[in-house]
Amino acid sequence: MNYYKKILNYLLSIGILVSINFCQDMSIDLILLNTGWFTYDSWSTVGNLWEINITNNTDEEKRYRIHFELTTEANAELYFSGTTPIDSLGPGPNTQITIYSNNEIFKDPFYLDYWFCNETIESTDYDVCVNNLEESIKNLGYFPPNDYTLKVQLIEADEDIEDPTDIIDEDEEFLNFELGDQFDILYPDDGLTEEELGNNFFFQWKTPGFRNGVKIEFRIIISAIIPEDADSPEDAIDLGYNPVFYYDSDWSQLPIASTLSWPYIETGASLSLSFYYSNLIAQTNMEPFQCGFDYAWRVDAREIIDESPFNGEGIWGWPEPVQSVVRQFTFGQISDESLISPEGDDVLPLFTWDDNIGCAQEGFDIDISLIED
Repeated sequence: MNYYKKILNYLLSIGILVSINFCQDMSIDLILLNTGWFTYDSWSTVGNLWEINITNNTDEEKRYRIHFELTTEANAELYFSGTTPIDSLGPGPNTQITIYSNNEIFKDPFYLDYWFCNETIESTDYDVCVNNLEESIKNLGYFPPNDYTLKVQLIEADEDIEDPTDIIDEDEEFLNFELGDQFDILYPDDGLTEEELGNNFFFQWKTPGFRNGVKIEFRIIISAIIPEDADSPEDAIDLGYNPVFYYDSDWSQLPIASTLSWPYIETGASLSLSFYYSNLIAQTNMEPFQCGFDYAWRVDAREIIDESPFNGEGIWGWPEPVQSVVRQFTFGQISDESLISPEGDDVLPLFTWDDNIGCAQEGFDIDISLIED
């Protein structure tokens, strides 16, 4: 029977700001914490995810109910509806009550006076309400992506909730739920060499694609892969140091486009961010790559919530950041096709290669060995 509590929490959590007026007698505001990741578990482990502010603007006590409906866009399909018990607010003006997401009332599985069920299972003690949305959330672990309409109605405090109830006022919000983590790195991809990348290549990744206004910060880690120290590109990143090359931006500002803010602010869709290798050197404390090595790279990400109690931390990417996959590329290694071996048996053989890698300012290392039979 936890169904009733959980669904109400989800409904109250997804509206960014819903305001309704009782013909100016009362007002209600629903404010959501600006987080990017809504999970099934977060509502029982994190407080203050949302708050409701109800204000009585008259000098009389006011009684009311709140009715919620969640549908697809254009009301094509009803996912959930529920009605709270009768409550009252003392005379004002401007008497206000604030209800937070971790309020004790939401721990009562029978809190709602009415709820919408896709199926009702009869039992001895009480009927069990089965809701398809609840099952989807349990299976996915987060709110299913879709275009939703959240309608909130203030209704008369009738004792008999089965009879048609007068609606005092209503409002609705259209919600494009692109919930899901689309964070990933794009370029350079595995196996690319500087001949393929060019002298001034770029690093590119996708943002998670959270709703508009969510703040995300990133860090990039790049490491030379030293076979004596690391068995894999992942090991090279995780070691935290090597004597050839290791760089960790450590959440400092990266040289993404000057038109974008830092931390990056999501727009509701996953976008590509990038910066050039030369800009990373010029605008950070990163040294140039050493020529002739394979390099591993990874991007980490986490959201930033300024409001209390997070104060610069968050939910998504905390306490450990979300990590992309690790990819590798080669910097400053001449391909076999660029080598021209001497012909004949000249005592002064001429070795030739195409110097198109652009990173050998200090010269080249040449390895010559006998051809094995």
